Amino acid sequence: MADAEFFWRNMKNNSSITFYAHIINYDERNSYDGRCPVTFEAVVQDEIQMFVTGELPAAFPNTIKESDTFFGLWNHFQRGGLTEPAFVADKAKYLGKATDAVITLMLHSFADTMAIVEAENDWWTIVVYDKVASKAEDACMLQMTGYEWIEEEFAFELRAVSREEEERLYHLYTYYHEPESRKNGHDSVGAVGPNTVFQSVQVLYVGAALCCCLVGAGNNVLGYFDMGKESSYSQKQLQKRNPANYPAMNNEKIQSCQAVLWDAQNIPGLSIMISHWHTDHVQILNEMAVDYVQNGNFAGFWQTAEFIYPGIIQAKGWACTYYANFQSAIQTAGNTHITAAPYQNTDHNGVIYGAQNLTIYKCDRDDTAVGTPNHHDHGIWATVRLNSNRTVFLAGDCAYDTIGVGNAAAPELTNNGSGYHYLVASHHGGKYTHTTAQGKTQYIPRPTPPVSQPMVFYSANGVAYGHPVPANVTAYENAGWNSRYLQTLPGQGNNAFVLS
Repeated sequence: MADAEFFWRNMKNNSSITFYAHIINYDERNSYDGRCPVTFEAVVQDEIQMFVTGELPAAFPNTIKESDTFFGLWNHFQRGGLTEPAFVADKAKYLGKATDAVITLMLHSFADTMAIVEAENDWWTIVVYDKVASKAEDACMLQMTGYEWIEEEFAFELRAVSREEEERLYHLYTYYHEPESRKNGHDSVGAVGPNTVFQSVQVLYVGAALCCCLVGAGNNVLGYFDMGKESSYSQKQLQKRNPANYPAMNNEKIQSCQAVLWDAQNIPGLSIMISHWHTDHVQILNEMAVDYVQNGNFAGFWQTAEFIYPGIIQAKGWACTYYANFQSAIQTAGNTHITAAPYQNTDHNGVIYGAQNLTIYKCDRDDTAVGTPNHHDHGIWATVRLNSNRTVFLAGDCAYDTIGVGNAAAPELTNNGSGYHYLVASHHGGKYTHTTAQGKTQYIPRPTPPVSQPMVFYSANGVAYGHPVPANVTAYENAGWNSRYLQTLPGQGNNAFVLS
């Protein structure tokens, strides 16, 4: 199914492949060989175009077989279109089998880069052709989800989709039938129960990304807060800029990711909390979803884990194909142990799950005041009390002023006046609030008194995206936090921090 050979076969037979592509990020700080990178999640156009145009293709792609769910799904679509309840209920199982990819365009013109980033449309078509002749040309690099980076640079053509196509693509990938929040009581979340004691929170080095392991008594792994790892582009930047230190740093990242996969393969009933649908917070989860849907691996994880996550919305940056793969995996597994916290267009911060030592929140902002929804204003964050009686603030990428609902003295930011011992910095130490609130350092969560040495942790490698931002490090330290780094500089920092 989704392997590198698929790409080469299509290139040989057709001389090009066309993708529907949705922008997920761009590098505002650095460039790749003097070119500006813009990254898209993408899906082979032939495999979903019929749901965008309403017409069957002249020839079915290799992924469509009579034994698959396609023809039943097509009948649902013909009956009621994208909003047909039966179509909405069944589409994820098909979308999870569509061949998706990550495409990074590398452009010589910064103006062209910003024209793409600031365009009104979020969805594009990208036609990938044969290899470029030289690095003097604009080019793209490609990775099939779950497989190795394809090293060659390819020629490409980028076209904006029509407004009608964009709305259809968004509807195809962002609307699912799923339950709303239901964890307001003191029931369990997978392995985490109302009286669970937490021995530690392990902040793992997974590159410019976030993955935190929750550990209970007896050193038993109970679950994870986010399951991300750095992008292939970030790895290339790390290797390019620090060739002497890259092998050791990369091996440590790989060891951390392998530990996560071992836990997923061997520990039933894990509690999984996803802060939001950015690739650097869900990449490991996405790869396991693809592996399960396409190859049957990690079945026990998908059948028994319990998930708490925010619903996805229409906005640049959200990993729509990753969300479809996740939906496909939980539907294929028949897993109903899920809590989807809905998007709310209001200033809000509420408890999704509350227990003795763990509280999980969902924050939202009134988007009418900012014009465009921001991912960091509609996410999940959590607090953990350890058996040492120390407290951990897991921000994900949530904006602190959104968490506080505009109140810098909010009990969530101050731990009811007691302060926090540990803070895993929002956005890896990058912009810790969205653009309308930059510089509002008063919203940084409060540390405990200095005598307890409160520590803030930056889950980044400092290379591809410049996290943590030096000015933010200063702001955290001025607020009373002591900085700790996960491999932020070559040869410096730690492979993991155990908060206990």
